[in-house]
Parts: sequence; structure tokens; C-alpha cells
Amino acid sequence: MAEFNIHLSPPPDTTAIHQAPLPSPAASKCNGRNCPWWPYTNSTDFKANTALILVILFCALICAMALNAAVRYIIRIHCIRRRNEEESKAELDGGAVQEVDIAAVIYSEGVKLKGADAECIICLSEFAIGDKIRVLENCNHGFHVRCIQKWLISHSSCPTCRTNCTLDPKASPP
Repeated sequence: MAEFNIHLSPPPDTTAIHQAPLPSPAASKCNGRNCPWWPYTNSTDFKANTALILVILFCALICAMALNAAVRYIIRIHCIRRRNEEESKAELDGGAVQEVDIAAVIYSEGVKLKGADAECIICLSEFAIGDKIRVLENCNHGFHVRCIQKWLISHSSCPTCRTNCTLDPKASPP
């Protein structure tokens, strides 16, 4: 068999590649925007970028604080409205407070209450001499006036013993 070596072009000269001239020192220096590494060579750009990042972070902090304040304001308004609606609903419905025969008493050492402790179990504070308390007639437990009013708006029983505090219409005198 015959071998065919067909070369259309002569082989490359390897000596020319190894002897390529090095760029002159003047050509390796960057001149302004002509340099391919321009965005990273100027130190004032780094300072400007740092300042821009700090300004953006500061604006984000202010926006987060404003959003936090707005959310807290909306939640507060919602809670106030709901509390007012519950109170007005309790007043319109008559609530258990109007059905309970309780009178305010000024606490002193001589007031007889059921149980050994002279404290309001709703707010967990002891009665002080001169505090206005209400003693439930059915069970003789005493509570601060404000505490028991709030309790009886949503409950009809004593918070201590769960005795029913509403008046029985059949038992009322004619």
C-alpha cells in the first residue's frame, strides 16, 4: 500500500513563538478607561462604592423601623377597637355584671372573706386597707372592683370556685 502524505501548508515555525517580543513597560501601564482592569484600579471608586453601600443600608434600616412602627400602630388600634366593641357589646347585652348583686366594700381587717388569703386571685395582689373590693353574694369571695367587673363581662361564675353568680329569676322576690 502506498502512503500519501499530503500537506497543504507548511508546518508552523516553533522558533517564532518562543521568540515573541515582550511588551514594553510603557505599554503595560493603564491609562484611564483604556485599561481592561479599570473598574478595579482606582481607589476612589472603592470609597464611593463603600459610601453607597452604607447609604443603602441606612435607608433600609430607616424603612424597617418605619414598617415596625406602622405594624405596631395598626396592632394597637386593632386591639383598642376590639376591646371597645367587646365592652359595648357587653353593655348592650346586659352582661352578667348587671345580673349579679354585688356591692363595693372598702377592705379593712374586719372584712370576712371566704378562704384564708386576703388577695384578689384575678390580679394576684393582696388587698390593702382602703381598697375597694366586691364580695360575691353566693360564695363570699372578694375581688378588686375593676378585676371582677372585667371578669364578669365574659364569665358568669366566680373565678375561685366557679359558683354561678347570676341571679335566678325564679328566686327573686315578687
